[in-house]
Amino acid sequence: MQSWPRVAALISILTSVVHGVGSPHAALAQDCESGTFSSTFELIEKAIFQRHGCTDDLCHGDAVSGGLDLRPGAAYESLVDVDAQSVPGYKRIVAGQTAPSLFWINLAAKTRPNEWRAPLRAMPADPQPALSEEELEALRLWIEKGAPATGVVPHTDTLLDACLPPPEPIAIKPLPAPAAGTGLQIKMPRWFLDAHREREICFAMYYDVTDQVPPDLRMPDGTFRYKFHQTRQDPLSHHMVPILYKGTTPPDSPLWGEWRCSGGARDGEVCAPQDTSSCGEGLCRSEPQNSIACIGYGPGDGGIGLTTAGISITQQTAEEFDYAPGVYNSLPMKGMILFSSHAFNLTDKPGKLEAWLNFEFAQTAEQLSPAIQVFDASAVFKVQAPAFGTDEPCNISVFRPTRASSSSARTCTCTASAGGPLRGRSSARVEPRQDKPAHRSAMTWPARTSVEVRRVPRHAVRVSVTATSAVT
Repeated sequence: MQSWPRVAALISILTSVVHGVGSPHAALAQDCESGTFSSTFELIEKAIFQRHGCTDDLCHGDAVSGGLDLRPGAAYESLVDVDAQSVPGYKRIVAGQTAPSLFWINLAAKTRPNEWRAPLRAMPADPQPALSEEELEALRLWIEKGAPATGVVPHTDTLLDACLPPPEPIAIKPLPAPAAGTGLQIKMPRWFLDAHREREICFAMYYDVTDQVPPDLRMPDGTFRYKFHQTRQDPLSHHMVPILYKGTTPPDSPLWGEWRCSGGARDGEVCAPQDTSSCGEGLCRSEPQNSIACIGYGPGDGGIGLTTAGISITQQTAEEFDYAPGVYNSLPMKGMILFSSHAFNLTDKPGKLEAWLNFEFAQTAEQLSPAIQVFDASAVFKVQAPAFGTDEPCNISVFRPTRASSSSARTCTCTASAGGPLRGRSSARVEPRQDKPAHRSAMTWPARTSVEVRRVPRHAVRVSVTATSAVT
């Protein structure tokens, strides 16, 4: 039994490398041609911005072309979550997301012209060469891990041939709340994860955003309607699912356990859940408990199970849910949310988990048809895949014509399983019905699909697919 600690240590080292905490530079002494830096962003400033002439006086140096200053000391505040001047409607960099980040699009368009197209021009401007694949990948990792001003994003040292300190948990820049009257923000109370730990928990929070909803947008049923939903969370997260509690147990019931403040001057103090000001700048939440998908948490009368759909699901640092024109979703102006939060901390220090949820109001004229949420996971446990074989049962949901659509359609939500080591695949297909006139070229089917893979006996993989689709 004396050998077990050695085996455990070896497993820990290998796990760290596989999951991105370790890197060849951490394990092997190598020359670092680009130099030694305190953070990934400091490295990017030198190895990408300066190397490609972006900080030259006539570019984004003294000239501050397009209002963008990429000189050291000014670059971060000029980039992250800042509106672009050259192309209205874009942010220069959206923390956690490359797709809506104009800075990324412009650079990727020159390196990968077959994959990306800049709305105005690809960058860097000629005669400067395009970023290399390694440089572009380092930039992508930095953005998708939250675009932190400080801290180390794993693997950026090897991609840019530099020396960086060991990674520590990264705290993402908070998601800015929508302007008053245009939307609102709900924040997930923070929790902490010890070093070298993995944990999936559930806790409850009472919320009341009635005062933030304009009177003309307050629905008679006590809900508000939104057309756009955005989430952002700290990078330690594997996934975060806010689940609307639909049971009848009041927040002050002892079945929820003790409520305490999270964050702020009253951190850790007992609080009253329905008094949303009782924690000052902190938030009142129930005590986190280990739970998969919040199953069995609290009084147990919310009908929560493996097939329960959340308000949304975020399996990366940030996500957007943008409904088609005329399509909206609804949320009660007050109620309870159960947060299912799962995280890995492979660093040597404790890390924070926090999340922000933004909702942009659908104005009255934009409220044509409700979004149709597809979450039919009843086939998950019907999968019978033989060793090194496959099985893919599907559920078919039929969409009928709505005010925003003159055609019907169907969606197939599939659960796939493959025998053998981790070889599953999944799909969520949306198809126009064949018995309707073909107006398919004008139809759009916005779908956000999330996939959760779980190991099951005999090394099979079961994939649960969730698709939220809006019919237009």
